[in-house]
Amino acid sequence: MASAPSSPLPSPPPSPPPLKRTNTPSQSYLSKTTAHITHINRLISTTANLDLTLSTIGYTLAFLSTILPSAPATSSLRARKAITIRSPKLMSPLHLPSLLYLRARLAGAAPRLKILSSLISETRTILRLFGLLSLFPAIATTLSTLLSPPDPPSSPNGAPAKPAPDTVSTTLSKLKLLAATIFQVCENLAFLGDKGILPIPEKRRSRIWKLCLRAWAAYVFLELGSLARQYHLAPQPCPIVKGQEAQTAERLRKNRLSKGTSTASPAPSSEINTSEEDKAPQRFPLAPEMPLLRRREHARSEEYALWLRKTISNAAYAPMTLHYTLPNGLLNAPLVSLCGVVASGVGLVEAWRTTTVEDGD
Repeated sequence: MASAPSSPLPSPPPSPPPLKRTNTPSQSYLSKTTAHITHINRLISTTANLDLTLSTIGYTLAFLSTILPSAPATSSLRARKAITIRSPKLMSPLHLPSLLYLRARLAGAAPRLKILSSLISETRTILRLFGLLSLFPAIATTLSTLLSPPDPPSSPNGAPAKPAPDTVSTTLSKLKLLAATIFQVCENLAFLGDKGILPIPEKRRSRIWKLCLRAWAAYVFLELGSLARQYHLAPQPCPIVKGQEAQTAERLRKNRLSKGTSTASPAPSSEINTSEEDKAPQRFPLAPEMPLLRRREHARSEEYALWLRKTISNAAYAPMTLHYTLPNGLLNAPLVSLCGVVASGVGLVEAWRTTTVEDGD
């Protein structure tokens, strides 16, 4: 007996598409906050960047403490008491005159900001107690150079010797190292003496602090001299500038044509040092020298940007060092703090940009 044909089973319904997870505003805010905190942690993970951060914050707080009113005026206190006694409903700060309330609040914040700035300055001094360890390799290299015999004028096989380094730059580097060493030793001795760790009399500590500040001033001005020498010895900028690439490309193409070089085939890789970025399509494919020239110009622009940041920072430190070395000073308190903000802020901005690129923020 034949069996009845089995009816086909119904196909299962298609599975619904996966739901896209959308971040809520709170999750998005938490993600951004985590990224910023991670960025800050990466920024202060090195001693140099931590010192830049503390320096910028400390000088900013010192500047704010100098421009804010130190104490509320007597008339303002009397006016506030009169207002609060006449009408208890005016006890809330929102009902007080805005200028009166703001002045009273700022007057109380100024001394607290000054105390916090002093604490940050002391923290930076503690972190610099180990500064001699970072200076020791440079000191050892300089001493070995001074003690080693001079190099022969030519190599043994008769080839010309390497060009000698610039005498002025070398001398400035050695003087900067000497000034930095004197500053670090004097600061450590004076600071530990002030804390009672080292038995140094007060008069001697005062002389050590003066020598420390003078060494700091010497280092800053030697650094400015070194930067001026670096600018004097810098090569001339590359003639490839915006608006001249077409003319340069055309001139290079004509030179290759005059030499019988085919423009259809690219130049051998042994003649031009190309990288991965040069393999991308260029604006002028007939000029394979252009990417190399642009890279050189970009490298020079990066070197100039670094030179400019160092110049601005040391130019801002220069009047500060003169102020602390002169008996009667040179600047008032707000200008001293403002110079410190500029000097340290320039380096902090670059450190923030560098760590942003590394973190991928």
